[in-house]
Amino acid sequence: MNLTPFQTYCLYLAIKSHFTQKKYDYFKYSGAVRAKVESFEKRRDKYHFGRLSKKYNESEMLDFLVANFISGNKWVGDLLEDAAHDNYIKYIKRKQAFTYHFTNELTALLSTVDDPRDLFICKSSVYPKIINEYLAGTISAETLSVLNRFICFFDKFDTQLNEDDIIWSPIRLNTIKLHSFLEYDKKRIKDVLKKHLNT
Repeated sequence: MNLTPFQTYCLYLAIKSHFTQKKYDYFKYSGAVRAKVESFEKRRDKYHFGRLSKKYNESEMLDFLVANFISGNKWVGDLLEDAAHDNYIKYIKRKQAFTYHFTNELTALLSTVDDPRDLFICKSSVYPKIINEYLAGTISAETLSVLNRFICFFDKFDTQLNEDDIIWSPIRLNTIKLHSFLEYDKKRIKDVLKKHLNT
């Protein structure tokens, strides 16, 4: 079942708030946002939400918005481009075969260093190799998020990188916020990490 344009707008606001505001949690607040139909009808971009509402059903729309927010698409006009649909398709493929993609990305990541610990070396104003590899596309936001959940290296990075750093700050917020949307077999991921990192 498809959402109405206004419902699509509300979901968009909820996902936007989740990924851009530290205190807002989509799941904690059940996607609730302050929005009125009257105000929506006065928006110049309401037709964008109308077009978007016809492209995906309710569950697809949630995944579509998450996929694009972690890819950097935050303006509704960008969400109507072919690239936005491509982001969605790639996200769904990673979601449906999470362990497979995680293992492949971890293997690719480890091939860039002699010692896995080198990935997490962080010095003041110098981005760790794992962040540079993420920016280069070696690993996805999902893999970065799960790696941090198991290894907990973001806190270490925080001590060296400025909280307002224009590169680190949005990556940190994005990947931490993404984790609550991820569904994966924790035992299988733990086994993969033990095998590849010998931990």
